[in-house]
Amino acid sequence: MALLWATGSAAADRISISAELDTTCRTIAGWVTVTWPSLNRPFSDVEFRLYANMRTNKFGPAGPGQLSDSTYTLVDTLLCGEVDVTNKSRAEGTDLYCPTDRTYAMGEALTVRLHFTTHVGTLSRGVDRLFQAGGEYLLDGWFPMPAPHRDGQWINVKYEGLTELVADFFDFDVRLTVPESLRAIGAGLTAADTTGGKVTYSYSLPEAHDFALYLSPAMEMKRYPHGSTAISIYTSRHNAYLADAIADVCGKTLDHIGGWVAPYPFPELQVVVCEIGFVGGIELPRMIILSEPPAGQFLGFKDVVAIHEVAHQWFYGIIASDQARTPWMDEAVSDYFTERVARTLYGENNFLDWWGITLDYSGLQRLQGLPAFDRLPITMPAEQYYSMSQYAATVYNKGAVTLRTLFNQLKPGDEESFWHRYYELYHFATPGESDFLRLISEYEPFVGNDIASRVLHNSQAVDYVIERIANEPFPTMAGSADSVPEAGKSGRRYRITVEYAMYHPIDLPVTLRLSFADGKIRDTTLAPVSGQGKLALEEDEPIISATLDPEWRIGLDKDLLNNSLSLNGNGSGLRLFSGITFLVESLFSYLWGM
Repeated sequence: MALLWATGSAAADRISISAELDTTCRTIAGWVTVTWPSLNRPFSDVEFRLYANMRTNKFGPAGPGQLSDSTYTLVDTLLCGEVDVTNKSRAEGTDLYCPTDRTYAMGEALTVRLHFTTHVGTLSRGVDRLFQAGGEYLLDGWFPMPAPHRDGQWINVKYEGLTELVADFFDFDVRLTVPESLRAIGAGLTAADTTGGKVTYSYSLPEAHDFALYLSPAMEMKRYPHGSTAISIYTSRHNAYLADAIADVCGKTLDHIGGWVAPYPFPELQVVVCEIGFVGGIELPRMIILSEPPAGQFLGFKDVVAIHEVAHQWFYGIIASDQARTPWMDEAVSDYFTERVARTLYGENNFLDWWGITLDYSGLQRLQGLPAFDRLPITMPAEQYYSMSQYAATVYNKGAVTLRTLFNQLKPGDEESFWHRYYELYHFATPGESDFLRLISEYEPFVGNDIASRVLHNSQAVDYVIERIANEPFPTMAGSADSVPEAGKSGRRYRITVEYAMYHPIDLPVTLRLSFADGKIRDTTLAPVSGQGKLALEEDEPIISATLDPEWRIGLDKDLLNNSLSLNGNGSGLRLFSGITFLVESLFSYLWGM
C-alpha cells in the first residue's frame, strides 16, 4: 500500500506551544496543545515522539540528576480534553504512549495537552539538531510531537543517529519566552514583546511538519526582497560579508526550482549562518541553517550547500517524506536538483577548476558515490546505514546519480511534466516510494515494466566495456558492378570489428557510437543483453574510436574509464580517458574518505 496521506482536514490540525527557556538550567518548559478538529478515524489512543530522548533511555524521577548534561524530554502531565490521563501514559525511548479517556468517533474533535520539560545538553552530549554551545541554541525536536499517523495507525519511528524528525503537517502557533540577551530566529514571526528583561516571541507557521528555532546573542539580519518572497540572512558581525552572496544563490535557486517543479509558495525564507556544531546545512520548514564556510574551500562548496538546503524547501518542506524509511526521497532528490541548479548557474566546471583539472558537481556526486554502486541500494531505511560516510555516499551521491540515470531515459519534456505532476499530487502530503514509481511508470521507457524499480534498487556492478576494436582493410575490384565508387578510388574497404561487454545492464538499452576517420559519427542502439557481444560491418572508412553510452545516460556504470577505445597509429587500442582522469577520480575518492 502506498505510504501517502493527504492533509485534507489535517490542514486544520493545529499545534500550539507556550514555553520558556531557562538559560541557567538550560531547560525549556511549557505546554503543547494538539487539536484535531475532525478525526479521520476513531481514536482510542495517542502517541507522541520525544526526539530529544534519542540518546538516553532514563526517564524516571532520578533522570534529571543522572543526566545533567544530556538532552532529553520529560512529560509530567497529559490531558485528553479535561481528563488527566498522565498515569495511563508510558514513555519508552523516543515514544510516548497514552490511551485516551474514551474512544473518539470519526469526525469528532480531539484536544490533547502535555506539560513538558526539555533539557538541552551541550554540543558533545546533545542530539544533532538539539544542543547548545557558546551561548547559542539550536532547537529542533525540542517539544513532544504527535507521531506520524498512516493508514489508520500510529507509526513507530526508530530514531537513531541518522534518523531525522518524521511527522505530519500541522498549523503551528508558538510562543517562546527567552532572556532579552538572546535573539530567537524562526519562520513565521508575528511579534516580539519585551517585559522584565525577557522577550516573548510569537510565531504562526501553517502547513508545516516541524517547528525549529535558532537562538543567538549576536546575530545580525539583512532582508532581501525576491519577488513575493523575503529572504532574511542572519550572520555574526564578522560573517556579514557572506550575506549578499548567500541571498543571491538562494534567490536564483528559488527561481530555477520554482520553474522546474512549482513556484515557492511562501512569503519568507530564513537563512542562518552559524559557527557551531557541524559542517554543511540543515533543512527546516521555511528556514535553513548553514555552517560557517571553511577556509580553503573548493570552488562552489559554499554555494552547493545553500542550493541543496533551498531544494529541501520543496523536497522535505512541501513534499514531505518519511526520512526514516525512505531517506532517498528527500536527500537524493534534493541533491539531484542541487546539481541541476549548479550546472545552470555556473556551467560544467561548477565545483573545481584547478591547474586545468576541472570537476562539476555531478562528477563529485559520482566519485563520492562509487563505493556504494555495487554494494548498497539507495532505498534502505536510514537505520540500516552504519555510518554517516556510508549514508552520504549511498543516499545523497549514488541517489542523485540513480535519479539522473532514470530521468536521462525520458523523452524531451517528460521530466518537466513528471515534476509538475509530482508536485500537484503530493504537495503538503507525504508520498512513498510506490507513489514515485507509479508516476514515473507512466512515462516511456518505464511503462508496463519494473525497470524504474530495478534502477532504484540496484546494487550490482553495472558496467559497459569496449574490449577491442579493429579495422581490417581488404581490396576491392575497381570497375566491377559490385564496387563502391568511393572505395574504388583507394581500391579497398574495411572489415570493422567492435567487441564489447555489458555486465548487469538493468534492462536499459545503450548507444554504441562509432567515429570514422572521415569525421562521420554513427550511433547504434544495443539491446541490454548481459555478457559479451560483437558488432561486425564493412565500411569505406576505418573507425578511429568506439564508445558505449557516449552521453553518460547510464550514470550507474561503475567504470566509465573502459567505455571507450580509440586506435593509435599502430592500430592498438587506447582508452579515450586520459590518465589524469583516473588520477582525479582516485584523488577525490581519497579526499572524501570514500
